[in-house]
Amino acid sequence: MHRAMTSPARPHTRLGLTLLLLAALTIGQFGVQQTPVEAAASGTVVVWGNNYSGQANVPAGLSGVTAIAAGSSHTVALKSDGTVVAWGDNTYGQSTVSSSLSGVTAIAAGSVHTVALKPDGTVVAWGANFYGQTNVPSGLAGVIAITAGEFFTAALKNDGTFVAWGLNGSVLTTVPGGASEVTAIAAGWTHMVALKSDGTVIAWGSNAYDMATVPAGLSDVTAIGASFSHSTALKNDGTVVGWGANFAGQVTVPTGLSGVTAIAAGNSYTVALKNDGTVVGWGSNTVGQTSVPGGLSGVIAIAAGASHTVALQQVSVPCQPGTFSATGSEPCTPAPAGSFVTGAGATESTLCPIGTFSAIAGAIACTPAPAGFFVDSSGASAAIPCAPGYYQPFEAQSSCNLAPAGSFVGTSGATAATLCAPGTFSTISGALACTGAPAGSYVTGA
Repeated sequence: MHRAMTSPARPHTRLGLTLLLLAALTIGQFGVQQTPVEAAASGTVVVWGNNYSGQANVPAGLSGVTAIAAGSSHTVALKSDGTVVAWGDNTYGQSTVSSSLSGVTAIAAGSVHTVALKPDGTVVAWGANFYGQTNVPSGLAGVIAITAGEFFTAALKNDGTFVAWGLNGSVLTTVPGGASEVTAIAAGWTHMVALKSDGTVIAWGSNAYDMATVPAGLSDVTAIGASFSHSTALKNDGTVVGWGANFAGQVTVPTGLSGVTAIAAGNSYTVALKNDGTVVGWGSNTVGQTSVPGGLSGVIAIAAGASHTVALQQVSVPCQPGTFSATGSEPCTPAPAGSFVTGAGATESTLCPIGTFSAIAGAIACTPAPAGFFVDSSGASAAIPCAPGYYQPFEAQSSCNLAPAGSFVGTSGATAATLCAPGTFSTISGALACTGAPAGSYVTGA
């Protein structure tokens, strides 16, 4: 990984696993599928473990990240604006992202190459190309997920089939006949793992450490991972299963571990994300790759490289005025019509008080009922016009006034009563019109 390669010899740092990335999901990881992250969720990146090539040196100011991936000695981040940032080892250009690359929806990192998925279902790859791992097949489209092994790349299509290219050792890129109705894929160093729609798992390729020998009866799987010599599966009940090499304890799942929402497999170690936003790691810890930083919480995605671990920590962005959420931070909901939110970080909206209303969602204040109108209850989305016979000269009122005797109001929404004209009169309040003086009588003034 850190020396020039003049022939397709393998880098001396063995690759952990490259993560599967679903196009519609923000998952990123060196060989592991993760729980989908809400589109609104973004955050900052935390890295620990090996930093020999600067893979743990997160670029200053990096924010708005929605997905992460880890190669042998490089790290990749997808931003909410669809651009990609990479750092660490760049011996083969794997961390050199084209300035023209945009609109990316998913990322994956191989040993020394990087892959991106575009919203139109096409794939872009760059970095080392010893075995054609960055030569995307001509006409490939309809891709919804990508994963990258040491020297090969695979893509899952929207019809449940997938395509692979690059090194074909141990039949890596020869898709087995039973691999249909696949929903997720993960690439190890020299083997592949696929999750089927029925919750079962298949694996193929090198089986030197039984990493392609799926445990009998394994079912109800929701996510998968693969690395140099072991494979992992996340079950629907939040528990983890591992198989393959165990010389560093990488498949010895901690007793009682539950509530897991995502998994990642590195070179001889495994990482799990729990539903409380904390991270657990086990297996090799030679350079601190399983020593989770103290106090780390709020994590929404994880990735594992050869010997470095990456976490995406959600940044709590306060809800803006006019919006709210149960936590006061994104994702936020606009205040419904009839309510308002004046400040940032609100956990609830406030009903418009009597005499005011809000006709739109997301209001930061309520509107006083105009003259000629009234609002007689809280939470109103509209003001009510004063009925004929009534008027209201002031705004923000809860009722209207009756036209007094000697006057009338003939229309709705009136701001004043009209005096009866000479020759007419009104003896009652709330008159809609005045009465003409009868024969034998008269009215001299208004």
